[in-house]
Amino acid sequence: MRQHGIRGGRWQTLLAMPGMIAVINSVLIGVLAGLAAGRFIHPLWASTVIGAGAFIVSAVAHNRRHARVFWAPEPAESSESADR
Repeated sequence: MRQHGIRGGRWQTLLAMPGMIAVINSVLIGVLAGLAAGRFIHPLWASTVIGAGAFIVSAVAHNRRHARVFWAPEPAESSESADR
């Protein structure tokens, strides 16, 4: 992206479609973890904390992976494909 003169901040990756899907996936993971914890742990606050923690860990992991791919340099075109 930087090769094309596009600069953005760290949060720029969340505005792309894969970034939005990553946030939705993280929310679903957090909800699932909270529900699973609620099944075995009685206090509501404990399962809420577990669900929120799962969301944060998942969101950070998704964002780091997506940022690495999003800001990776694009491979250079070969001269054969440029002639076509």
